[in-house]
Amino acid sequence: MTTATSGLNGTGAATAVAADRPRLLFGNPAFTASLVADIDAAQHVVNAEIYGLHDSGSGATITGAMKRAAARDVEVNLIVDSFGSRQLGSSPKALRFVGEMRDAGMSVIVNRRPNPHAIGTAPERLSAAYRDGRLGEELLRVARDVHGANGHRKHFGIDNLAGYDGGMNLSATWDTWNDIMVRYQGPAIRYGRELYLAHWTAVGGKVSERQAQLRAASMAQPVADAASGTRVLANLPPAGRFNATEQWFSEVANARQRFWTHTPFVTSPEMSGALVTALRERPNLDVRMLVPSSTAFPSFLLSLSKTHYRDLIEAGAKIYELPEFAHTKAWLADGRSTVSSLNMAHRSMSLDYEASVVMNDAVVGAQLAEHFERTMASSRQVKLSDLDSMLLRAATAARKAAHFRL
Repeated sequence: MTTATSGLNGTGAATAVAADRPRLLFGNPAFTASLVADIDAAQHVVNAEIYGLHDSGSGATITGAMKRAAARDVEVNLIVDSFGSRQLGSSPKALRFVGEMRDAGMSVIVNRRPNPHAIGTAPERLSAAYRDGRLGEELLRVARDVHGANGHRKHFGIDNLAGYDGGMNLSATWDTWNDIMVRYQGPAIRYGRELYLAHWTAVGGKVSERQAQLRAASMAQPVADAASGTRVLANLPPAGRFNATEQWFSEVANARQRFWTHTPFVTSPEMSGALVTALRERPNLDVRMLVPSSTAFPSFLLSLSKTHYRDLIEAGAKIYELPEFAHTKAWLADGRSTVSSLNMAHRSMSLDYEASVVMNDAVVGAQLAEHFERTMASSRQVKLSDLDSMLLRAATAARKAAHFRL
């Protein structure tokens, strides 16, 4: 499709700094309806990054809206992760699905490991580094970039109208999961876009003139709501930036009243250990963790999670198992709310592209707290007596002895 620019009107620039409370979207139907409405209103650029995408359910609905936007001469850019969307594979149906998006005018890049763009640019980068006397330093960077990282972020940016981030993948298989996305406006949009473009260019995408104009329009507007308290933080592995991870640890270290977290699993000793340390230092800290039960979603990851539960409960944490699978990644630290793609896992913490939306908003905080309380009321609290099996004790000891993380 063409990327010729056009004048930026209300949907482009005027809403770049519009003050608007972030909107929590609980469950896929609410998210899909909101996102499709925004894509249908797009006039200039739609940016999307999806970890898990299939041609079914919300995946078919949302990619359909993106194809309609491309047909209106909207620039539509999509990064889809090859691991998260591995069920697409190379079957005729999968190739047809991606081909139809490209034929509709969308720019689609599959985030692969190893990174073919990094491989292609490695000789030029290393030659330049050799001439500048920094070959050793650049070798490490090239090796990291070639190895690549999973694009675990779930992000959508529509003009300067709205941004979305959170935990939802797009497929009929995943549409019923307990999950949250957040829609944000105002200055946070510009940061969401910059983080997206960092990944887009790392996998070989180009910043079009139209995209550059949108960026300039948002930067040129006065920031009337600078104190709105909504920030978008990301993990950008090629740049060595892990701001989303740092924010999680900072929230745990600084929470004084409560730290409630919703996570699909906990497989990082560093993250569970930080919660244990916080409880030992601040015995009155209210730490609660919501996780799916192994009966709702039997998997190795949930079995590994259970090897962290005893230390957490003995330190004073309360753990609740949901009757259904929960894919939500969100936490409340005193008065701050965060919705994220970040799992309590080593990969999320230090290897993959991730993003968090941090909100200092009392109304949003109350909404998220209500969601936690409603979910806890329908869940089962884990007791120490649930963790007494010899097999689980042996698995916990083995995990600690091996310093195993995932």
